[in-house]
Amino acid sequence: ISFTTKDIDFGHPSAIKKIYKAYITYKDLGAYGRASVYHQVNQSGTWTLSTTPGTVTNGYLDENKTAFYRQEVTFGTDANNVYSIALKIENNEPIKGFEINDITFIYRPKNPK
Repeated sequence: ISFTTKDIDFGHPSAIKKIYKAYITYKDLGAYGRASVYHQVNQSGTWTLSTTPGTVTNGYLDENKTAFYRQEVTFGTDANNVYSIALKIENNEPIKGFEINDITFIYRPKNPK
């Protein structure tokens, strides 16, 4: 699978923001690998592996979640002082099924100095 969101500016393309984390609600019916989560800021073209606290290996969504499950995804300092962000979720291994219900971002606009 490979899923990429559009570049998200939260309705304010010229405002600088600090993006703290995202919550991804999904189902993963399991298979041979886990989905990785990457992020890109300001349409840079560079995808960075995101951090997924609480999992065995950072950057991966928990697998074998047959009911909808909410996974926290955090970003490094590269998501501070940005205009926009995009997420990419991908797995190069065969999977039985993967379904995203929603993606919620926690962010705040920064005051201009």
